Amino acid sequence: MPVQFSTKVIRIRSQKGLLIKDGSAKFGSRVISAGIAVSSFKLFYDRGDNHVLVLQVEPVKTRIFRNTVFFNIVCHFADNSVNDPYSGEVRLLIIAEVEPVVTILQKKTRCSSSPNPKRKSLTSGKNPTDGRSRSHRVARGKT
Repeated sequence: MPVQFSTKVIRIRSQKGLLIKDGSAKFGSRVISAGIAVSSFKLFYDRGDNHVLVLQVEPVKTRIFRNTVFFNIVCHFADNSVNDPYSGEVRLLIIAEVEPVVTILQKKTRCSSSPNPKRKSLTSGKNPTDGRSRSHRVARGKT
């Protein structure tokens, strides 16, 4: 099965404590399965330098619906007081196994490979021997 990739950037604006943000990624065809990885993250305190008690960045896939993968990103960045605001961003890589896309050309190729006696000739009303249309032959007295 084909694999497709999508990247998402989740921005965090002046947050205190635990943060859970929703996100989604759309793909070109129906998603069969998916995984989410943290590509990079940058978190910083809004008011200068503090110690770090906890640092958590965790993507969680919540569900798949047709061609869309839904997820949550869980972030927590705090010192001992757990009351200092932080900001930053998290970059995610979403990897999805998708159904193969069948193009119109592939469908036509499949249809034309099976013989069909009721199917019209590709010459559409032309005499296959001389390539002229039926109306041209009638005008000249030939049928």
